[in-house]
Amino acid sequence: MKSCPICRCPAKEEYLPHDPDNVLVVACARCGSFKADEEFCRDWNASERTELEIANLSAWIRRRTGFAELRLADMEEYRTLRTPTVVEKADALIVALAKEFPIPGRRIDNAWEYVDSLHAQVSEKLGRSGGRAQFGATGPGERSWELLRYLSIAGVANPDELRWLIDTYLRKEELLTTNFQISPKGWQRIEQLRTGGIESRSGFVAMNFAPEFTVLFEQVLKPGIEAAGYHANRVDQKPSNQRIDDEIIAGIRECRFVVADASGHRPNVYYEAGYAKGLGRDVIWMVEEKDRATLHFDTRQYPYITWKRDALPEACKALEMRIAATIGRGPVRRNGESLRG
Repeated sequence: MKSCPICRCPAKEEYLPHDPDNVLVVACARCGSFKADEEFCRDWNASERTELEIANLSAWIRRRTGFAELRLADMEEYRTLRTPTVVEKADALIVALAKEFPIPGRRIDNAWEYVDSLHAQVSEKLGRSGGRAQFGATGPGERSWELLRYLSIAGVANPDELRWLIDTYLRKEELLTTNFQISPKGWQRIEQLRTGGIESRSGFVAMNFAPEFTVLFEQVLKPGIEAAGYHANRVDQKPSNQRIDDEIIAGIRECRFVVADASGHRPNVYYEAGYAKGLGRDVIWMVEEKDRATLHFDTRQYPYITWKRDALPEACKALEMRIAATIGRGPVRRNGESLRG
């Protein structure tokens, strides 16, 4: 087994058949599955990246909805990804544990020491090889390798940080019991995260911010969301001194639902939709007709609203009806051209 070009953990990889650009398909024990071209892999050079850079990109891949496709053209974006806060890391971890161990009272498989030993193996092998490592077929079992994914789920830099989140944060905050069960307080926190936007009056918009999509927001997304009874939240239109990626995470955490337009296949649209679904928010998908056939394959099962530039009023009405059917009509009503709660 080879090593992942992003994080250097064990991974299966293969080149797409007949692909002229030598696109590599990777299934990493830590990052999950993604595609990357050879130019990106050479420029990223995992041995020269910091633990924080690796952790941020690994978490970004793992949390996306849609198959991550890493390109050299987006390298600066990958190198400057936002680092989640400690609270966000802890929240992501306990929600993931609840998904794997959904029955209250069940003891969580406490095998975190394997993460330490496996991570040490990665470092040792890379030290000997000076770059990409090769992992033999023998060694820790499949369950042990599976635990590496919690590094990216929580967005942590190393096993020490993961252990701190478990032992010092989740247990000291009484979200996990001393014998590794999710506590009543832990289940309350999980429920709060899953339904935290239930009283919200806003719908978060995830879309391509290129100028040619301004008409989509102004004539479809904003009026469609408002007609359904909610405020439309597009972060680049809000005055703020915060980094825009901080505003995005805050907006998703505070919203009732997300409208994600996949037109142009911008990487962060898929990431924002995945982050929202991880919090239990409903995601309503849209795409321009010309991009419908090239949607990322693991989002094609969703019921997309397809829009055309010569039929924007119809798309606006379709969005209003989809929100009403999926979420229910909101409390915000029109009064002329103004909105009031």
